[in-house]
Amino acid sequence: MGSRYETSRTISCMPIWMPLEPAEVEQRDGRILRQGNTNAEVAIYRYVTEGSFDAYMWQAWRLKPGLSPR
Repeated sequence: MGSRYETSRTISCMPIWMPLEPAEVEQRDGRILRQGNTNAEVAIYRYVTEGSFDAYMWQAWRLKPGLSPR
């Protein structure tokens, strides 16, 4: 399920779920990082429960060349 929100004044993003595809992470992060944001700096925080499947997925993406999300 998608969400729509005003990103031109966003200063941080705190997603609480792990998408299954790296492209979904890129798209979500891109909504804040793209041109048109009036803030010079933005922050993206990722919260993961240690030992969870989400933690496993982040680690797997980090170790695969070319698939590491920001």
